[in-house]
Amino acid sequence: VIVRNHQTVCALTIDRVIGVTRLVEGQFIRADAEREPPEVLGFMPDERGGLLTVLDSALILGALNRLRFR
Repeated sequence: VIVRNHQTVCALTIDRVIGVTRLVEGQFIRADAEREPPEVLGFMPDERGGLLTVLDSALILGALNRLRFR
């Protein structure tokens, strides 16, 4: 999986894909900032009745970019 913003490109190695789901904005459940880490934006229901965690890629890439220039 490759994620990028205007300054940083990050490649995440994965060893398998469990499934692919279309994210529907109307089903998005915003994370409770007091309960979840700041990297978690929220959750989306999947077809099997579970929840998928939606991460804030901009926040994660910003942190990686700051580490790179230390």
